[in-house]
Amino acid sequence: ERERERERGREREREKGREEKKKKSKETITKVLEEMVRVSHVFLWKWAPTAPREAVLSELKKLFDEELLDFFTVGPAGNTSFVDLWGTEEGARNACQGFDAGLALIAKDEASFRSWWSSPQHADFMKEYPDFADTKLNMEWLVA
Repeated sequence: ERERERERGREREREKGREEKKKKSKETITKVLEEMVRVSHVFLWKWAPTAPREAVLSELKKLFDEELLDFFTVGPAGNTSFVDLWGTEEGARNACQGFDAGLALIAKDEASFRSWWSSPQHADFMKEYPDFADTKLNMEWLVA
């Protein structure tokens, strides 16, 4: 009887070890995937009639943070700097049709995008220029 009890105890320990390995493996896979996935963000807009266009573009360009972002551009919607996101110049023009200007970026990962989005610099820009755009379009998607 004692021998059976010992064997059941050993089996419980082995099972516990297998569960721990599964958990660590899942955590490792999740971490690797999170590090592989980047976030693309595009913000397009039509200018408000009274918007200080040059000042807005200049301030937006200051939001680039090379520690968080792999790609960043600000300028006329659909210009050649948007080709990286849409594949071709025609694709960029078509995707941005009807908008005056845009900002596009690719963050290193989701955490970096969240850090950039919630940064004091981004918040300060939004406070300084709350009404620079009449029509706005925000898009985010994940890329490997």
